Amino acid sequence: MAFTSISGRFLVIPAVLAIAIATNAQNPCVNGDYRALILSGGGLKGAFEAGAVYHLVVQRGCDFHDFAGISVGALNAAVLAQAPPSKDETESLANLAHRSEQLVGLWESFKGPRDILRHHRFGTVRTMAFGAEAINDFSPLRRVIEANVLLTDLAAGRPLRIGVTLFRDSRYHEIEFKGTSSTVPRARFLEYLYASAVLPVVARMPRIPDRDEEPDKARARQVADGSLRHVVPVMSYFMDCGQVSQACERSSAAMAAHTSLQQLFVIGTSPYRGPGDDSLPIPVDARHPNRTVVTRGPEIMAHTIAAMADTPYRADLEAMWRANDELQWRLRAYGHTAEPIPGGFPVESFNFDAADPLLSRPYTIALITPQKETVTIGDLSSFSRTTIRQQLLDGCLAADALMQAQFGLDSMANSCRERFAAERRQVAGLRAAR
Repeated sequence: MAFTSISGRFLVIPAVLAIAIATNAQNPCVNGDYRALILSGGGLKGAFEAGAVYHLVVQRGCDFHDFAGISVGALNAAVLAQAPPSKDETESLANLAHRSEQLVGLWESFKGPRDILRHHRFGTVRTMAFGAEAINDFSPLRRVIEANVLLTDLAAGRPLRIGVTLFRDSRYHEIEFKGTSSTVPRARFLEYLYASAVLPVVARMPRIPDRDEEPDKARARQVADGSLRHVVPVMSYFMDCGQVSQACERSSAAMAAHTSLQQLFVIGTSPYRGPGDDSLPIPVDARHPNRTVVTRGPEIMAHTIAAMADTPYRADLEAMWRANDELQWRLRAYGHTAEPIPGGFPVESFNFDAADPLLSRPYTIALITPQKETVTIGDLSSFSRTTIRQQLLDGCLAADALMQAQFGLDSMANSCRERFAAERRQVAGLRAAR
């Protein structure tokens, strides 16, 4: 599946970004900091992430130097991480802006669920009654990945991590691709990327040899969606520690150390109001906007599953805030001291203090999430063009709201509406012509 053409639009990006940089002195993306982009899982709501990334990169001038994702967030992150880095800040940003446009184009190109999956005939019955392994065939998703993520471009791109679950022992792992090296055989990386989006039973889990040998000589592993354990791959950006005077033990989620980073931009695909929030309202229904009771069994089941799946999502975000708050507390209480804190300190970041490499600072964290839930769990694999267009716009507006609220920047909501409303008018015109 080819990306939507963006010729003409890309040529004006550097000028637009130059204006943004010149007029937004508080913009956190123009101060020379290194930042990571972390993308959660969420099926069709990956379009929300694409809209948010478009706003951050193309409209606000944010460059990103490190990428991580799980499930659909892994696919989005892989598309973006192919942008070649450059010591020239303008060139580096333009490269990422090009990939951000391509990511939006990819989402706009989806016409329906058949672009991602094919339903097996009587798949549910075959699985429940006769023990078939999967309800769907995800071969179309494989083709999307192969068409839009190239190993040669990843090798020339930026550090990338994707989260997967090894089904045999249900352990979570992060697979890293950095430069020409990978923590798994490089030729297998795209298989892991595909596996990161495969929920057991929904599709057949791939069998991936654990060594780069002939399949019959290497032990194959069933690999599944990382969101079985984590939905936001953020905790590998922190380290669990013993004594401060000793090197920290990296958490089990991390396969290798990150480079030095000062900012984390996290995009989640479910509503979340901040630390301590455990509410998950029933999705808005235009037919019953004020309902408080759900009586239809399928809706009850769908929301129950959604609440269960939302638990690791919130756990990841709560752990992120807790770890960063501990680093904030240490900075306020002890400042930049070379003396170890008695008893050690439980956590470090990869935002290392220039004065003392054994100590680290808290990150600047920007978290972008939807204001409200508008997509039911049953919609996540629908890949409806109408829903995708709305998610793109919602993501752009949510990123704009974050940049206003947290960093005091002027609103660019009209720019979001102009960009994505134009796409809605174009599709409406195509339908009318038919």
